[in-house]
Amino acid sequence: MPYSNKNDHLKIAEETIKNLREELETVKKHLAMLQEDNRELKELSIRDELTGLYNWRCFQDRLEQEVARNKRQGHPLCLIFLDVDSLKSYMILMGIPVEMKS
Repeated sequence: MPYSNKNDHLKIAEETIKNLREELETVKKHLAMLQEDNRELKELSIRDELTGLYNWRCFQDRLEQEVARNKRQGHPLCLIFLDVDSLKSYMILMGIPVEMKS
């Protein structure tokens, strides 16, 4: 009779392990979904919704990184700003949907 008790404990342990493995797989799937959602949110936070171009926040972060890198490496940094006049006309010409407020 003592062996049946050990077998019962073994069966319970095996069932517990099986359940934990299933729960682990569920957690892994949820984690993967959260990571994908976070990637999408990050992309949305650094790009302009209308043009798809990087936004001012992204520019500031990247500029700070590049200035620090160039200081560390002792390289000069050149920065060029472009201002596109008539952006709406350009977007229409390129076939980009335009919903800008005039």
